[in-house]
Amino acid sequence: MLPQQNEYSLKDSVGYRLAELSGQMKAEMRRRVTKFGITTQQGAVLFALSRERDCNVTQLADNIGVDFGGTSRLVDRLESKGFVSVSPDGTDRRARRIELSQKGRQVAEKVLEASWETNRLFLRRVTQKEATQFREILDMLLIAPESVD
Repeated sequence: MLPQQNEYSLKDSVGYRLAELSGQMKAEMRRRVTKFGITTQQGAVLFALSRERDCNVTQLADNIGVDFGGTSRLVDRLESKGFVSVSPDGTDRRARRIELSQKGRQVAEKVLEASWETNRLFLRRVTQKEATQFREILDMLLIAPESVD
């Protein structure tokens, strides 16, 4: 539980601590993926496409938590680097289908490994049970809280 309000400090804030952890994990992931010639966000796209196989920009944006415009720009950059191929959607002429190229599949596997290794690095001091509990607690916290006002 939280300390009394008059004893509460920034380090007691769950949001602050999660942001601090997130920043450290992002920095480690950035260090790992830049050697593949991509950013962490581009890596997230490749990772998501390795699991989805073939999707449109809207589906991809929902999957990676980036707005449509940002996702579209990420896809354009990845296409120019030869990591993805883009084609018209057969059912919606405004939509574009995105698929990994052979080069993209190879890098996506490296991104998956980098992500796994980054998580392993940060979870090395906890047991498997504690890691599972931590993910379950994060899932509970990610559910939008009801306003108490």
